[in-house]
Amino acid sequence: MPDCTIGNLGACPSSVSFGSSFLQLGYPAGYPTGRITKVTQVQNNATGSIGRHSISFGGEFDYQNNPNINLPNGAGVFNFTPGPSGFPLRNTSSGADTYNGYTALLEGVSFTSLTAGNATTHFEAPNVFLYIQDDIKATPNLTLNVGLRYEYFGQAVNALHKETVAQQTGANPFWNTSLPLSATTFPHIDNYWKNIEPRLGFSFNPDMDKGLVIRGGFSINADPPFNEIFLTAASGSPVVNSGTFNCDGQTVNCLPHGGFTYAAVHALDDPLIPSGGDPRFNPEQDVPTSFRPASVETWTLGIQHQVGKESAVEIRYVGNHVTHEFQRINSNPYLGSASPCTDPASAGYLRLDCTHSLRSTVANTAFSQYNGLQTSFTTRSLHHWSGSVAYAYSRAIDNTSEIDSTFAGGTTIAYAQNPLDISTGERGVNGQSYTHSLAAKVTFTSPFFKEETGILGRLLGGYRANAFYTYNSGQPFTPFQSVAAQSLNVNQNDPKSYSSNCDSVFSSYFNSGNDVCRPVLSNPKAPLGSVGINTGHGYMDYAVKGKYISRSDVHWIYNNQYEAEALGNPYPGVGRNTLRGAAWNSVDASIYKDIRLKGKVTLQLQITAFNALNRAYFATPDGYLEDVLKSPQPGFLNHYYSSGSTATFAANGAIVPPPGNRNIQLGGELRF
Repeated sequence: MPDCTIGNLGACPSSVSFGSSFLQLGYPAGYPTGRITKVTQVQNNATGSIGRHSISFGGEFDYQNNPNINLPNGAGVFNFTPGPSGFPLRNTSSGADTYNGYTALLEGVSFTSLTAGNATTHFEAPNVFLYIQDDIKATPNLTLNVGLRYEYFGQAVNALHKETVAQQTGANPFWNTSLPLSATTFPHIDNYWKNIEPRLGFSFNPDMDKGLVIRGGFSINADPPFNEIFLTAASGSPVVNSGTFNCDGQTVNCLPHGGFTYAAVHALDDPLIPSGGDPRFNPEQDVPTSFRPASVETWTLGIQHQVGKESAVEIRYVGNHVTHEFQRINSNPYLGSASPCTDPASAGYLRLDCTHSLRSTVANTAFSQYNGLQTSFTTRSLHHWSGSVAYAYSRAIDNTSEIDSTFAGGTTIAYAQNPLDISTGERGVNGQSYTHSLAAKVTFTSPFFKEETGILGRLLGGYRANAFYTYNSGQPFTPFQSVAAQSLNVNQNDPKSYSSNCDSVFSSYFNSGNDVCRPVLSNPKAPLGSVGINTGHGYMDYAVKGKYISRSDVHWIYNNQYEAEALGNPYPGVGRNTLRGAAWNSVDASIYKDIRLKGKVTLQLQITAFNALNRAYFATPDGYLEDVLKSPQPGFLNHYYSSGSTATFAANGAIVPPPGNRNIQLGGELRF
């Protein structure tokens, strides 16, 4: 489909399916998508010296224009599988071989999804930066650094406000025009003007030891939001109008004569998308009107000492504290009988806010704290050896590590268990926190036969060997469960046995059907992959039908309402990132051989081995509790399956992502 590009969406195909037995046509519903970044930048800097002062100052203005192309279901999704549309096929019976999606296509019978809206949003924003710094030579061996930086980041997300106001006040509004614009448009986000960022530092080289340098510093930095936050908001109400409709090929015809393309589908089917309603009844993704950049405080104190003439060792403490970081939250949680909203006709019935239905908000409610001891040893040309070794012992604590769930390592589940306690209740190890990390690089340049004279010199001279070693102690992760228990020991007529106290409707829509409530830690000494469930009349093995157990027999208990009642805690799930995946341990090595051909012409032969020790990397285990039901082996908290939902038995239980096994590359360069 060469004509389908982000610059020519009109030629892009719809997503067309005919049933599980037939191939699907077109692109997936979320494609095409793309992003273009255009930056206009003006900056000026100046430096000067006055006595002991070295002063730098300057500024920058840039204007960012980032067109983002993204409209899920923008070209339409046509499902011709018999049944979903609710209309019977006219010219065949349900038992006939012709009762299939192709017949439905010929008759024009389909279940159709389509989104109307602007597929291209120009996220535009001006940014202004100013700074001044004075490096003061206080004494011959003490330098002080004093500086101040100011940053202003424009609110690119206000493109959605402008777009929705223009749509709603134009000729073809999506929503009920009797509603106020505050209800039918994306809100205007206030500018934040207070990014004032001091810089303090020093460097001290004492007279008593000229090989010793002590350094320290403190700074505050602003961390602006990224466009992915705004893209998710742009794909839902009130920015776009998504709808589904059934077509029978007679009274309701939704098959364009010009083919299943973006342009043809919208020309025919846009009037079929339900309009004139209240967008607050639809799920929404937004940011608060006070949305602002995060603030990062960083401090460091280090000691560096020269060792001999060629080497140096450094020990440094580094810490930082992030406030107003970005966190995705359930901003209109289900409260049940505690809800102030008791009107069944309202959008937020039994929720916190009556005026809205489901709301996923990226707010400035996250924090993080990092403390690390960083050490390094560096040498140059020490008996023909050069290299460095760096080791860090560190820990980072936060209440979320990303805005989106990974369902794997890091931010396994992004949302808080308790929507009313998104801070202390979610405090845990950062998803990118590696307690131990080690990196080393070594280069040996052969001193033998450097002149490469004679046959022996050409054979044995000109060699150089490199090795790179990296290690970390494994990525943290969290076990997670389905929004509805799948155990055969669950009573499907009893919601308290198959569901938790978390918002199941919200989890199904915004968290891919995975519960934001986490499994309950039962007995840490029981086998790691063992799971039970509280049925209300006793504990049973999650994977074995009819098998009763004691609670202490299993490591985990499915987090349902019966277990919450038994523990006297509505949200008894395990904390974030209490488990850790396999360690990373890898060596890359290379050997280079230079052969002088003539004059300044040199041929270099190369051999490089990636993962030279051929060590498998297992990453984080399968954290999906429901995979304990898999066969021939249970898949929970091991590496037997290639993903949480695919029963593909991996060789020896190993998952080895690229480059995976040892990879050897041969090469050469001719230099002249």
